[in-house]
Amino acid sequence: MTLIIAWAAAQHTRKKDITSALYIASDSRISWGKKYDYGKKLFVCKNNPDIFGYCGDVLFPLQILSQIVDGINEGIIYNNNDALSNEKKAKIIKHILNTTIKDYPKDYGINKNGLTIIHGTKDMDKRMSLYKYEWNRKNGLWYYETIKQTSTFSQKLFCGGTGKNEFERNFEQLIKDKGGEEKVNSSDIFHCFCQTLIGVKDKSCGGAPQLATLKIGKNGNGQMLGVVYDNNLYFGGLPLKPNAFLTKSMEEKARINTFSWYNENLKKCNPKTKLLLEKNR
Repeated sequence: MTLIIAWAAAQHTRKKDITSALYIASDSRISWGKKYDYGKKLFVCKNNPDIFGYCGDVLFPLQILSQIVDGINEGIIYNNNDALSNEKKAKIIKHILNTTIKDYPKDYGINKNGLTIIHGTKDMDKRMSLYKYEWNRKNGLWYYETIKQTSTFSQKLFCGGTGKNEFERNFEQLIKDKGGEEKVNSSDIFHCFCQTLIGVKDKSCGGAPQLATLKIGKNGNGQMLGVVYDNNLYFGGLPLKPNAFLTKSMEEKARINTFSWYNENLKKCNPKTKLLLEKNR
């Protein structure tokens, strides 16, 4: 169940190379002998710089991540004005996970499938961090660790789920084709993810890509991005069949850059024509 990856995108400037964004991408398939291709697997905080994803058990993260995102958006759990470090935010999330997992039935799903949650966040100084929370079957507790970025170029930071091995093989081939990991850019990583999803042999993975980001800029709160995939539009795994009104709204938001649609090469597209926007050609 699930193919999920996270990566850091590098921006090259005259003075130095910086991490300009964190991305999380996931498939949309939930399976239990049967399959459902519109499952929500990524979550974003629109009022705070936090994004989440998961792999493994489905029911618990669907519930708790929705509640955490709502709490952060309302400023109840924490907010930007608290000026918390990324590490402090991770400890708060871990505490919530440990508090709520106590009464969750362990004789189903989670014991069989395990559960991992990833969390991208950013502090007041625009330092980005990625955390991995894992549930321990033996003692029933959550633990977390920082996934460190070890280079200044665009870098894959995490890959999980049952589709992990297929993606990793394709990514290794990508590195060889590009002539080294330092030659791999952010769009290469997302393209490799989409190509893996298209040809994936593990049938518990599937559906359309979901894509979320944190960017370093002024408006760098969590964002769920639209995806143009297989000549169709998807938002968080939800298929959209635009009518005349919806298409006009989509085009206007894309034109004024308040909401963006990306193709498999991580290039911005017009949601009506599905062609690249002029500035990306």
